[in-house]
Amino acid sequence: MLVVHGTADTLVPIDTSIAAMPLLNTESQLLKIEGAQHGFAVDDDPTYLDPQSRVWQEQTIRAVGEWVTT
Repeated sequence: MLVVHGTADTLVPIDTSIAAMPLLNTESQLLKIEGAQHGFAVDDDPTYLDPQSRVWQEQTIRAVGEWVTT
């Protein structure tokens, strides 16, 4: 299981995922997206046009692609 979590998420704090990782009964990895919030977008960027939002989403998409193909 790949868990992707933004380190600046205020809706679901990253500590929630950190605490859950040892409880998973399967191969798992926590990918921390530095500075990302919930949804991997900059505040007030609902259309994901901010360059930083796009960087975070590219990181997430790349990581998921690598996870499912390995």
